[in-house]
Amino acid sequence: MTLQCNFLSPYGNHHCPVVYPSPKTFFEIYGPVITASVVIFLFIVERFYAAWLRKRDRRKDWYLKVLVEPNLKLINKFFEDCIESLQKSMDDLKSSDSQTHQEFKKTRAKSVFDFQDIKRKFEFEFLYLVKPFDYKLSEALNNVILKMEDFFTSTIGSEDYSSFENANLARTLQQHKSEFYQFLYTPLSRSNKLLDWFERQFATKG
Repeated sequence: MTLQCNFLSPYGNHHCPVVYPSPKTFFEIYGPVITASVVIFLFIVERFYAAWLRKRDRRKDWYLKVLVEPNLKLINKFFEDCIESLQKSMDDLKSSDSQTHQEFKKTRAKSVFDFQDIKRKFEFEFLYLVKPFDYKLSEALNNVILKMEDFFTSTIGSEDYSSFENANLARTLQQHKSEFYQFLYTPLSRSNKLLDWFERQFATKG
């Protein structure tokens, strides 16, 4: 900004420009500070997120290497034992026509007890290991087992037990097995849209 000033001198009337500095904009004053602050903030976020990713990957790796892979044979054997137990129980019931009503009830009760024994053993050997890692996951896995138990007891207790085919019973238990595995591998495939976006922004900068 320039103003004119007049003053008298021995040599005559003179005009001199007076120059005032132009007022700076907000960004001109604070821009460098804001830019530096944003850079520092993003750097801190990136460091924290990279550390979180490493922690998450270590947790997933531990879950896979310690809980899942060493127990795959145990899990498969559990479902095979359940299928075998159910089929054997149905065969026993179908061949028990000559039994008295009381003996027939004992045969049913023994079948249910045998299944519960298999279930309890599996709970101690595997499900209780999952609970400290992820309580909700252990509950989901246990619910699948409880649905199997309900199916087992309702099948054994059905008045139409003689009409059940072993192949169909095995197919139903295989469906429960598939559901169990879906929950089992959930911790390895969980995704979050916000975290995915952060991962795309920062994962390659570690």
